[in-house]
Amino acid sequence: MLFATGGVTLTHARIVQKFTQTNLSPNYVSDGLSEDKMLVGWTAGGGVEYALSKAWSLKGEYLYAHLGTVERSAPGTPSNFAAFTTNNQADLTSHILRAGVAFHF
Repeated sequence: MLFATGGVTLTHARIVQKFTQTNLSPNYVSDGLSEDKMLVGWTAGGGVEYALSKAWSLKGEYLYAHLGTVERSAPGTPSNFAAFTTNNQADLTSHILRAGVAFHF
């Protein structure tokens, strides 16, 4: 049996970035760029299920999940150097392959 699937997906995402500028003495380090939140997205995929008997089957499935984009901007002001802003973007997607054995009762 071939099948298609789709729906809503939910995940907890934690993104942390540290910026180090090594041409300064001492090195300038900024760790103020982080994001920690729940994200809601969508998922779609398809697969195949093969009956081995009335009670057992094998299943293979592919899912694509898209959870959106996390964007952050933060200023930096190292001593003795011009101020700057870092702009960051992370596209959160996932490709999932699953295989399984099912017992039908």
